[in-house]
Order: sequence, then C-alpha cells, then structure tokens
Amino acid sequence: MAREFELRIINKPAYYIEMVALLNRVIKDRTYRQIQFNDSQDSFLDLFKDFRIEGCELFELYLYEENIHDIYRLESVLKNYAKNDFLYLLCGEEFSRSEIELLIEKFDSIQGIIANNKYLERYNCNSMRFVFERTDEFVDKLIDVFKILNKEVVELLVEETIYEDSISKVSLDLKSKMPLDVAQGIMGKKFKRVFDFNTYYFIPSYFYGHQPMRTFNEKTQVVIYPTQEADGYNKNMLVNALKIIGDQTRLEIIEKLSVRPMYGKELANELGIVTSTVSHHLEQLRSIGLIHEEREKNTKYFSINRKEYNRFCDGMRRFIEK
Repeated sequence: MAREFELRIINKPAYYIEMVALLNRVIKDRTYRQIQFNDSQDSFLDLFKDFRIEGCELFELYLYEENIHDIYRLESVLKNYAKNDFLYLLCGEEFSRSEIELLIEKFDSIQGIIANNKYLERYNCNSMRFVFERTDEFVDKLIDVFKILNKEVVELLVEETIYEDSISKVSLDLKSKMPLDVAQGIMGKKFKRVFDFNTYYFIPSYFYGHQPMRTFNEKTQVVIYPTQEADGYNKNMLVNALKIIGDQTRLEIIEKLSVRPMYGKELANELGIVTSTVSHHLEQLRSIGLIHEEREKNTKYFSINRKEYNRFCDGMRRFIEK
C-alpha cells in the first residue's frame, strides 16, 4: 500500500538537542568548559543526578517541539507546557499518565507504584518530590540554567565544520539503506519497537558524549549520535570490562541476550536466580555499554549492544597484536 504521507529524513544538528546534551555534561562535570554556576544552580543541577539518565530525559520534548531554535522559544515552550505532560516526558514515560496524575495529587502514592514496578526503585523519591510538588519552581530554575548554557551552544553551532564528517557519514549510509536500518546500525541493535515513522531525525551532537541515543513516538524517530567516536579500549578499560564480563552469570546473560531481547523476570527464570540478582548483573553490563534497554509498556527488555561488543573485541585484538 502506498504511503499516505511524505517521508521526512533530517540529518543535521539541532539547538535544543545541544542544549540538553550540554546540560547533561555539566551535571556530570561541573567544571566542564569552565561554565560558572551559583550555589543555588549547583544544588538544582545535583537534583538531576538522581534522574535515570541525568537530564537526557529532556530529549523527549524534541519529539513534540522540534522548532526550538533559540533561548526565547525554549523558555516559552517550557513555561507554557502543561504540568502533567511535562512530568510525563521528564519521567521518560516510565510512569503512565494515570500514575502521573495520581502523583501530582498525592506524591506519597509513589511507594505503591514502585512496589508494583520494581524497575522504578532506582528513582530518588526526595528529588522526585521536588519536581512533582514544586514543578513551576523546577521549570524556572531549569530555564535559568539553560540561559547560562545558551552562549556556549550558540557559539558552537556557528562552527559547522565540527559536524561535517558525522553528517557526511550518515548521509552516505542513507543513500543506500532504509532510514530505519541506518538508525539500527548507529544504535548497534535491532529495534523491538518500531512504527511506520514519517519523520526520521539523525542529529549529530558535539556535547553528547555517550553511546547513541534513540527516542520516538508513533510518528517520529530521533537518533542522537556523538560527533566524536568514542576512543578505543585502553588497558584500564579492558581490565574493567573483563572484570565485569568475567562472571559466569553475566556470561550466561550475554549468551541469552545474543539470541533475542529478554526482560528481567524472564532472565531470572531461565538462570534460576532471583530478579534482584539479575538486575544487579544487568546494571554491571550496562555500566560498560554492552547492553541496551528498551521499555514496552510496563516491561523493560534488554538486548546486546553489538556495536559496543565489536569495539570491545577490536580493543582486545589491538592489545594482543600490539
């Protein structure tokens, strides 16, 4: 059946994405680029350390507000966003909309929600309470921080050459492959959840220094990829990775996930161990980037990050050959 919409494929940097990427950088390293914050702003940034991906949750907003091209538009969008919608996005959609409404009305109900969804246990309830009970203040503080970061991002985006190599590489792949296949190649996995997307964003980021990240809804898919390839494994990185992989249970998890994506309870049943133990092992493997996680409704599926696995194998080969 012919498409009833025009397929859009965009491969270029985006102001909003770089703003959030820089936010994540300064959350992790307050001395990054010598950006100055006062004590109140430092305390606010510390709140994000208790978030699941330390501020990168805000990437989700780009799916619905792609035309944020300057600080004035960004401030307007944040101030006018409905509270329940903002909190839903900020929580990475891990809480349902009905749960968000319940938490807004009575935040202490979070204990019951967590009891029914063990994977939510990593949330720091004190930080979450501030966000839910003082949302307007949270948004105001977030805007204040973005205003400080704005100059760095604007100056960066003028330097178009920073992005050229990354954009060219992805553009070349797009000439011979379907956009979904290109996205899966960048992420190093076959996606479990896909829709008939009519818009594909491939966004290079200078400030984003992690493994590529994907966010999507039923119409749009966004893949954020770093402009700088991660350095190869050095000796210390190899030692750390080998310590984590060198465990029989973790090797068995890698073996099972190499066949197909699985969720925690399923892995626990297959391995004959409790779910909390599986979660510990998965967190260890995730810390070195060897697994992906992808949520489907209330279930979180894990799979092998084949791109990172290949980097690790290349690092071992180069070390041995050297």
